[in-house]
Amino acid sequence: MLVRAVVQAYGDDDAEAKALLGRVQVTAAGTRVTAEGPERSDGSRRGGWSVSFRIWAPRQTALALSARNGGISLRGMHGESRFSTTNGGVTLDEVGGHVVGSTRNGGVNVRLGGSRWEGDGLDVETTNGGVSMAIPSGYSAELETGTVNGGFQTDLPLTVQGRLDRQVRATLGSGGPLIKVTTTNGGVRLTQR
Repeated sequence: MLVRAVVQAYGDDDAEAKALLGRVQVTAAGTRVTAEGPERSDGSRRGGWSVSFRIWAPRQTALALSARNGGISLRGMHGESRFSTTNGGVTLDEVGGHVVGSTRNGGVNVRLGGSRWEGDGLDVETTNGGVSMAIPSGYSAELETGTVNGGFQTDLPLTVQGRLDRQVRATLGSGGPLIKVTTTNGGVRLTQR
């Protein structure tokens, strides 16, 4: 496994940014990687810092990810993945396995790959943000998606039970594990690729 951390700091001037940068600590202990630094309350009105992580791991690796002010992106992972973020979007690209996650303020973009979901299923939700899903032609899975406050668009050939409104549950192809992606405040868009 390879973890790359990129630490950035900004301030009223270069000296303040360098001082902030020196107070940010990235720690790796066992299988846990964290970042800590000063709170914003130390006088600067414009100063701050951030750490972005990029992780390369075997496809079957179990992941537990969390972020406070930033997005989470998974590409090609097929293990057990659990994640949450408060202010940031989520991107899932050709993932599989058992994937559970949420964001409070950010959109969710899912790009499915292959012909069916490989693994236990997908359960992702956002409170404030749109949902966009790209699904291959002929894909097999159970699909559940919807919104409370937002529009719904699809170009998929769907057979649904009930009204095609803001909540959809449909069998794609020959069915399979449940793919559930929902939002409370935001639109839902399903496209075929």
